[in-house]
Amino acid sequence: MKKKTEPRIFKSYPEVLPVFVAIFISGILVSENFTNDLYITWLCLSIASFISSFFVESPKNKSIILFLAAFTASMFYGAIRHTENYDFKDLLVLDNTEGILSGTYTGRSNIHHKNKISYTFKDVCYTTNEQTVSIPINVNCQYILNRERLYPEQSYSMAGKMKVVSFDKALVFEVASFTNIETKSVSLFTSMKQLQEKIKTGLNKALNEKQAAIVTGFVLGDTSKIKDKSIFTETGISHVLAISGQHIMILIFLLASIMHWFKIPPISRSAMIAIILVFYAMVTAGSPSIWRALIMYVSVAAIMHLESSSSPVRPVAIAAFIMLLYNPSYIKNAAFILSFTAVLSIIFLRQPFEFILSKLHLPLVLNRYLAVTFAANLGTMPMVAYLFGTLSLSSLIVNPLILWTFTFILPISFVIAFLSIFSISTVYLSSGLSILLDYLISFLEYVKNIPGLYFYVGNISPVTILCVYVMMLYLTSIFNNWQLKHIKAAYEKQEIEKIPVKQLPQEKSIEIHIDSKSKATPTLLSQKIHIIENKKNDIKENPNPFSNSEIVKAIDEMLSNLKRLKVKNSNQEIFSVNSMIIESQNIYHRLFEMEEELFKKEPERLLQAHIFMLALIGYELLNRLNSNLEQPIPNDILEIKTIVKDRYLPIAIIADQLMNSNLPNTVTNEQLKVVLNQIKILFIRSQKLLQQILSDKNFENSIKQHLVLRNEMVKCCLKFIQCDNVIKLRKKKNLR
Repeated sequence: MKKKTEPRIFKSYPEVLPVFVAIFISGILVSENFTNDLYITWLCLSIASFISSFFVESPKNKSIILFLAAFTASMFYGAIRHTENYDFKDLLVLDNTEGILSGTYTGRSNIHHKNKISYTFKDVCYTTNEQTVSIPINVNCQYILNRERLYPEQSYSMAGKMKVVSFDKALVFEVASFTNIETKSVSLFTSMKQLQEKIKTGLNKALNEKQAAIVTGFVLGDTSKIKDKSIFTETGISHVLAISGQHIMILIFLLASIMHWFKIPPISRSAMIAIILVFYAMVTAGSPSIWRALIMYVSVAAIMHLESSSSPVRPVAIAAFIMLLYNPSYIKNAAFILSFTAVLSIIFLRQPFEFILSKLHLPLVLNRYLAVTFAANLGTMPMVAYLFGTLSLSSLIVNPLILWTFTFILPISFVIAFLSIFSISTVYLSSGLSILLDYLISFLEYVKNIPGLYFYVGNISPVTILCVYVMMLYLTSIFNNWQLKHIKAAYEKQEIEKIPVKQLPQEKSIEIHIDSKSKATPTLLSQKIHIIENKKNDIKENPNPFSNSEIVKAIDEMLSNLKRLKVKNSNQEIFSVNSMIIESQNIYHRLFEMEEELFKKEPERLLQAHIFMLALIGYELLNRLNSNLEQPIPNDILEIKTIVKDRYLPIAIIADQLMNSNLPNTVTNEQLKVVLNQIKILFIRSQKLLQQILSDKNFENSIKQHLVLRNEMVKCCLKFIQCDNVIKLRKKKNLR
C-alpha cells in the first residue's frame, strides 16, 4: 500500500536583513532621547557585546547579545550623525523679529487648540532687517487651520514673526501668510537646474497654464504653480504629485519597452535603466520616495540577474537601510514614512484583499489591481491621519477609479517632457493629454464636493497608530494560518478522492541510492545517483521521472549543491531571443554557455542544462498560453507535490505537466495548436533523455542528444512566441 505523503508546511522565520534594519531604525529613534555626547558609551557597549557573543554557547543567548550589539551600534551611529555643530545661544537674537522665512516642508504637522496647525520646515533661511540667516535646525511654523494642506518636499515662503523657545531649544514662526515657491533641485550640477527650466518651458508651450502646472507636478514633483491643490488633497490622491514608486514603475516599463524594441540585452538594459533613473531623480525635487523606488529597482534587478532567492521584504529593507545610512533624519520625513508604509501595506495586505475580491468572480487582472489599490490606501490611511491630522474616505473610491488613467497620462507626460528638451513639436500628444487632464480634473472636482468624505481628526497618539498596525498584521496572520489549513484540508481531500481504496497501487519499484564512494567516470555527480529497478521495470510503464517524488528530491538536492556558472556574455547568439521575457533570456544565455567540454568536465551540469531547457520554455508557456486557451490553466497543473529548493525545477515540472495534459489541444488558434503539438513531442523526448541521464547510461550519447534537443526546443519556443505575437496583433486590429 502506498504510504500517504503529507504536505510539508514550512514556518516562515524572520530574515536577517529586515530584522537588522528594524534594529537599526529602533536604535536611531532611541538615540534621540539621549544626549549626543554619549556616543562613546554606545560604541563601547556595542564592541563589548559583540566580543562577548563569542564566549556564549547557547544560541538563544547569543542572539540576544548580538541584538544588543546591533542596537547599541545603531545608537552610536544616530548619536554621531545628530551631533550639533552650532550654539543655540546665537539664535536668541532672532526672538520677536519679523521677517520672511523660506524652507522645505518635512511633512510633519501638529494640530493645536485655538484652531492652529504647526508645520515643520527644514533647510530654513530667515530674512530680517535686510539680513539673511541660515538656520541649522528645523523650525515649527504655526498657521491658522484651514483646508489648504502643504506638500512634503515642497518649498514655501512665509511672512511672520519669529519666537525662540529656549526651554526645549525650539524655534516657532507665527505665519501671517505663505506662498508656494519653486522647489529647488537637490542636484550638485547646475546643468540639472537648467534642464529643469527647459522642461518647464517646453511644458508651458505645449499645454495651457493650468495643465502645464499639473504635468510639471507629475513629471518633476514641483507643485509650486498649481493654484488649487485641494482637489488632490481632499480626494486622497495627492501622492500622484510627489514622484514615487508609481512614477518610477511606469517610467521603467516605458524605458524597457523602448530598449526591448532596440534589442538591448537584459543585463545592459537593467544597467541603462538604473543610470537613467538616477539622472531623473537628480532632475526632480529629490523626494525620498523616488530614491526608495530607485534603490528597490536596482535591488530587484540584481536579485533577478544574480538568480538569488527573491523576497518582497528584502528590497524594501535594503532601500530603507541605505537611505537611513545616508541621512538618519529621513526617519521623520513624511514622504519617507508614507512611501515605505504603502509598499509594506501592498506586500502584507494585498493577498487578503485579493481573496475577498475573488468571491466576486472578477477577472484576475482587475482583481489584482483592486487588491493592490485597496491595500495601499487602507495601509496608509492611519499614517496620513497621524502625520497630517486629516482623513479622506474618498481615496478608497477615487484611487481605484482613476489610478489606471495614469498609465496613459504619465507616459505621455514623460514623452512630452523629453521631446521639449530638444524643442520638438508635441501638438498631437499634448492635445490628447489635455483632454485626459480635463476629464480627470472634472471628476476630482465632483468627488471633492461630496460632503463628509474629508475631515480633520486632530492629533492622534502614536500608540493608537501602533495598535492599528499591530491589529492589521494580526488579522493578516490569522488569514494566512486559515489559508494554510484550508490548503492542507483541500490537499488531503484531493488525495483521498484521487486514490480509491480498491485501486491502491503497489509500492514504487524505483529507488534512489547515493553512492559517495563511487569513482567511476564519467559520473553524473560527485555523489553518483543510481536508479535501481526492483521486481518489474516500472520505467517502461511510467517513463517520466518527474512523477516520482523521490527522484525529484534527488534532482533538487543535486541542483542545489551546484555552484553558479559565470556567464561570459559572448556576443555570439545562436538564436534571436529578444522576443522572450527577461527570465527566459537569462536562462537562454546560461544554457548556451554549457557545451560538450563542460559536460565532460562536470557531468552533473548535463542534468542542470536539461532543467534549464525545460524551464526556458516553461516560462514562455506560463506567460503566454493562458490568453490563447478556451479556459484558464487549472490549478492542479500549476501545483507540484514536492517542495524543492531550486528555482527552475518547479517551472520545468509544471511545464512538463502542462504539455502532458490535454490543455494544449484546447487552444483557439490552429497554427498555435500545431506548434504546441510539436513542443509536446519534444517533451516526450525530453522525458526519455532525462531518464537516460539519471541512469547514467551512454553518457556521451546523452550529451549529443541534449545538444540536438535544446536547439529544437528553442526553435519551437520562438515559433510559439511568434504565433502568440501575431495573434495579439490581430486582436488589436480587430479592437480598432
